[in-house]
Amino acid sequence: MGSYLSRKLFFAAVCLSVMVIISGCQTRSWYEERAVNRARDYIMENCRYLAQQETEYVRFHKPIIMTEDIIGFTSSKLGAPSPTSQVCITWLIPGRDKALIVFGWGSGDFYDWQPNRVFWKRYDKPQKDLIKAREAAALYAINNLLFLKQSQVNRVRFTPPKQEFTKFDLSKGRVPFEDADDKFKEELASGPGRTPKSTKSKAVRDKYQVSLYWIDPTDVNQRIVVSGPCSDSALGGFKPVSAFRTNADDLLNNRGETPPPPKVKTPAKKQDKKKKKDKKKSSKSRGLKL
Repeated sequence: MGSYLSRKLFFAAVCLSVMVIISGCQTRSWYEERAVNRARDYIMENCRYLAQQETEYVRFHKPIIMTEDIIGFTSSKLGAPSPTSQVCITWLIPGRDKALIVFGWGSGDFYDWQPNRVFWKRYDKPQKDLIKAREAAALYAINNLLFLKQSQVNRVRFTPPKQEFTKFDLSKGRVPFEDADDKFKEELASGPGRTPKSTKSKAVRDKYQVSLYWIDPTDVNQRIVVSGPCSDSALGGFKPVSAFRTNADDLLNNRGETPPPPKVKTPAKKQDKKKKKDKKKSSKSRGLKL
């Protein structure tokens, strides 16, 4: 009888401990909702200038949550390390041209997230061609300029480059490109901005030369340069073909022609083309003999 009772008590204790553990564990969505409510309270406390309709929008509308890991930092939840993230809880309030953002940091599951500051920020349409060109130029410089010191590599990796449309003759020993075909060599030696008009290929003739560069942290008069052809002022179709160091005066003396902005096809033009095609079809159908 005593052993039966002890077993029963032991089973009840195990069940009770399991229930306590389960009740103490919350889901990620629960922690996320708690973080959002903290962000709402932070806005109500620090943004008293908002109109009543704007405060109601913040209270009753779901925000946009943006997260990004912070390199080199970790937080721990119950002894398990996880990346520390910067978290922006954002509301796009109607009538405002900027987003209302509550910034904070904590673990990626919002377990220990706390608001730190609130501010307004405008999010413009990203320049995708420019972003791709910068990434390609940085990667090309790091992979080809193997003599760079760590401070120079860090400058290339973590600092956005400046740009200048140039007229360097890239076929004269800047970087070896013996594997390039004759057509591409002609494109590299672009001379005064554009390639010569005698070039038969229009795709090659309409290329411009652009140089993306960083100020050398070891010598402010030197520039780390990556050059290549592009098709417009937004750096569309940019392809890095040469990486080198040069002084500021050399870069200034080799400024080239600025290309035109990229062509944008408007819906109206498309509709006009469609109408012209429909007119041609209708005129042809009227001219057919039955």
